[in-house]
Amino acid sequence: MGEGVSLGNPSIEGVLKKNFLETVRPRAEKIVKSYRIEEKNFTSYNPEQVERDVEVGLEKKAVRESSEGELLANVAIAIILEQIGTRKWFGEGALAIKTSNYDEGQGIRLLIEFQRKDGTSWLALATDIVFADGLWRKSERTKERIKEGKWGSIKYFHSERSGITGKLDYLPEAAIAVESKKALIELGQLYFFEKDQKDESAIRELEIRLARFYQQMLGGLRAQLKEFSSCADEGVRQAQQKREPDLGARRVVAGAYKRALDMVERAVQNNGK
Repeated sequence: MGEGVSLGNPSIEGVLKKNFLETVRPRAEKIVKSYRIEEKNFTSYNPEQVERDVEVGLEKKAVRESSEGELLANVAIAIILEQIGTRKWFGEGALAIKTSNYDEGQGIRLLIEFQRKDGTSWLALATDIVFADGLWRKSERTKERIKEGKWGSIKYFHSERSGITGKLDYLPEAAIAVESKKALIELGQLYFFEKDQKDESAIRELEIRLARFYQQMLGGLRAQLKEFSSCADEGVRQAQQKREPDLGARRVVAGAYKRALDMVERAVQNNGK
């Protein structure tokens, strides 16, 4: 989603509300920053390497910030981060973790950590933000990565619940599909500005739009994870037949996709109650 057009593009000026940049942008960025993992906190890493990674992350962030897509991605991410915590969008055992600038620059913006029943393990679902019309292309790229034996990883990971700090490998990946730019802009206006006015009609409209956003997100994740899980299983079967050296890693990834799908399926079921 980072490949957006300039905010000055006339195609979006007619949609952006007058106070969108002044009000919505800083509020969304403040929320995202409060959840973000900071590279500087990884004191066990090589200090010089951390410094270089910080520079790389900031450079890529500066490039992204000039795009319309980055602004809208932050709006969606800020809403998701808050709602996972306040409304338990992925259940009681789910936590939202914002990736570092460095890892965001590598393509993973957000982690959703699920607590499993036995309480001894966890699962992170790597996600990106795309518009609905770009979801097919994103999904095809992810399937190609799975077939090639590639999967998500985070260099700077920290979970207070699991106590794990360091690199996190074998992440199942999926994208959060947003209906359209216009729909996200209007949701952002209601979420970050109109609800402060305590206008009952605006609050009702916000609830309707939040529910739609949530349902679309879950439906999109479930559809993707079904495909990706099948693709990962097929990769395991082929690796077994060919006795590929990465068979063990493929099994780990296939299991991760199954668990991710299970968690999303549960969220879908709970949403329907």
